[in-house]
Amino acid sequence: MKQEPTSTKSTMRRITPIIVALVVIAIPIVATIVWMSSRPTWQVSAHNSPQGIIIEVYKSNAAQPTYTTVLPGKTIKTDIERASRMDLPEELGQTTFHDETLRPGRWTIVIEETEIDIMERALIVDRVSEVAPRD
Repeated sequence: MKQEPTSTKSTMRRITPIIVALVVIAIPIVATIVWMSSRPTWQVSAHNSPQGIIIEVYKSNAAQPTYTTVLPGKTIKTDIERASRMDLPEELGQTTFHDETLRPGRWTIVIEETEIDIMERALIVDRVSEVAPRD
């Protein structure tokens, strides 16, 4: 028995639904990844003052800080202006936890033996104080 060659039209009819299904699945996934990566991340500024270290926490695209707090009686060697987790100087502090699954996420750092836990809805200092975000 002689087999006839598969026609191009027949092959395209079988492949087209597969291509359409892949595109329908891929578009929302790619859009979600692009959206998540475009969201802001946390940045920290730290400045010495007579009261102690003034900590300002920003979202990377914001002009005004989301949170401001003071670490009384503490000092740092050098003032830091809007450092992200990736470029936080060792002399300022150490990141102990971070999760950027849904940005800006959560970032916990220790500065001069004070733990600062930065989250979307709260800033927690030494697991006691809580500062509400600015509106």
